[in-house]
Amino acid sequence: MVLPRHLSLCLAVCAFVSATAFTEYNSEINTAIEEIRQANNFTAALDSYQDYLIGSSAAPDPLNIQRVSGTDYDRPGQMRGFYSDNGIWKPTQGHLDSRSFIYNTLGSMNLHSVSYQDVTADGYSNARNIIGRINGKDTSKAVVIGAHYDATAQRSSDSQRYNYGGSDNATGVAGVLEIARVLSQSKYEFDYCIEFVLFDTEESRDGWGVGSSHYAANSQDTIAGMASLDMIGYNHNAENTAKLFRKSSEYGGEFISVMESVIDDYQLGLNAKTGTSEWSDHNAFDIDNAGLLIEDVDGGFPPYNPYYHKYEDYIINENYDYNLSYEANIANGSVQMYNGIQYIDMQYAAEMTKLALGWAAYSANLTVVPEPAAILILGLGSLILRRRKSA
Repeated sequence: MVLPRHLSLCLAVCAFVSATAFTEYNSEINTAIEEIRQANNFTAALDSYQDYLIGSSAAPDPLNIQRVSGTDYDRPGQMRGFYSDNGIWKPTQGHLDSRSFIYNTLGSMNLHSVSYQDVTADGYSNARNIIGRINGKDTSKAVVIGAHYDATAQRSSDSQRYNYGGSDNATGVAGVLEIARVLSQSKYEFDYCIEFVLFDTEESRDGWGVGSSHYAANSQDTIAGMASLDMIGYNHNAENTAKLFRKSSEYGGEFISVMESVIDDYQLGLNAKTGTSEWSDHNAFDIDNAGLLIEDVDGGFPPYNPYYHKYEDYIINENYDYNLSYEANIANGSVQMYNGIQYIDMQYAAEMTKLALGWAAYSANLTVVPEPAAILILGLGSLILRRRKSA
């Protein structure tokens, strides 16, 4: 499917404007997608997605995905998630630290608002969603880009063992932050609002998706679209698969169609596979443009990911050198590996992030605000037309 194109207004006037002053809708979305590519060459100097995911020398390990030698992982320590205290599930210090990082990072962007949303969940204390918002022309409708930021206890006989949540779901969190960084620039405008939501308690003991269900039930907006980014970094067999799940045969058809179109229209290096699953935060949204973007999980769960819900789901170890590139750290043995290759493929994760950005830009109807020079040219064009008419 090819995405609809928007015709330029005032065609006669636009004839006097350079071809780049007012572009077709396709080109405007591509401009935003290209910003992710340009900011992510995965050197030590330029790697914005990587900075959100694993940190930098100035802010190391903001999402607590770095294995620490000697850590007793039977105690929560720095890992994101909740621990049981006399029957009440409370956030670990690592969870609180990551929460503050996400909130402050969104707060540093050109968003209209950033807020916490307290989540009501039986047996939980201090569970909170984080919401960043860009207002659109229609402030009653919103497109949601979401990812859960909590990690889970290891699903084994020892249910108290915690994991780092590197793939699940620091990769999705970094994707949401990277999309927010690009789309929050003042040069972009949207017909609908965009909300960047980092959900808590997706990995709840009372069933997945508690935070997203709370958000959906309390939203004051008409939700025009929802994409859940959940595990977007493990590139199974280097096949570059983007798995697109709809909630059911009743919902999610538009979501899949738009995602497939973005891959084709913007020539992303991804191969789409589709399916049906309720296993993520998209399950809380009963609309046709809602679904899950995830790494290849075959027909469902558990996925191909070898460290899914395990202690080994970390991305870097204690010897990681932030002054070197990710690739150099792979050579130094400072990056988590599986079968001799990097566990988290940064280029693949960035490509998945481009896909989600394209979907959001289309769903919210992105336009690029003309530069002052372009506005001046437009004014001159209008003046010429008026003079010709008066002559």
